[in-house]
Amino acid sequence: MSSAESLTEFIENEAPLLHALPLVEVEVRIGERIITLVCAKGEDAILEQSALFVEFPFGCLLWESAVGLARELERQKETWAGTRVLELGAGIGLAGLVARANGATVTQTDHLPEGLALCRFNARKNGLESPAQFLADWRDWRSALRYDLILGADILYERKMHPALQSVFKAALAPGGTLLLADPCRPQALECLAEMERDGWNFTMKTAVVTLPETPPVEIMLYEGTRKG
Repeated sequence: MSSAESLTEFIENEAPLLHALPLVEVEVRIGERIITLVCAKGEDAILEQSALFVEFPFGCLLWESAVGLARELERQKETWAGTRVLELGAGIGLAGLVARANGATVTQTDHLPEGLALCRFNARKNGLESPAQFLADWRDWRSALRYDLILGADILYERKMHPALQSVFKAALAPGGTLLLADPCRPQALECLAEMERDGWNFTMKTAVVTLPETPPVEIMLYEGTRKG
């Protein structure tokens, strides 16, 4: 069976709505690895089909923040091998797959079942077992599990979601754990982190530049946070 036929069968069985999106296969270099991902072709295609989805499926695209986060994880791979990792807003699953490939126990979450389906397909495509998954609404977080590392790429863009996200961070991060976030320098992300610092968090920051095929370079901010007490 060809890779195209395999994808078609997977979509038919697990996420039929993905048939509405033009999907492409892209290769991303993460350290010494080449990771192959299936994702939506572009924003215009998603805009045209968005009415079919309960929630807007932007997570089915590959974003620069996800690549920057995955590369930072690869640089820290010895730190997180053997740990429990939670990926929030997993999208197509890149960061979680890198953590899984480096020996972490990963749980991926998203509010879209189609995104989690792409996460599963991309894991198998790269020779990995699919991480644990569950659908998650940050405003109604019900899991009592706690993790050594929480990952999030492009999850701070909506100001009205900041209180819910901050509650999730507190509920899901184990004592002594780390929060690792990536964002394309949005002011609202800095506003959220400033609020969190007033609430006892401590953050360090660094920048990275990510260039995806046929797009200009994008500067990414990487935020690493821990909570006092």
